[in-house]
Amino acid sequence: MAIAAEMDDFGRAIELAEDVRIPRGWTRSRAGHHWMDLGRAHAWSGHADT
Repeated sequence: MAIAAEMDDFGRAIELAEDVRIPRGWTRSRAGHHWMDLGRAHAWSGHADT
């Protein structure tokens, strides 16, 4: 998901994020990066309310 977002393939990033499950034990900062990338993908895709 993060790679697709970095490559500005935001639709694909959103699609891939549907299957992402944050593992227990991940640091909050690492999980936070996932949510920030996903939020950016939604924003650039015009899904401001998501």
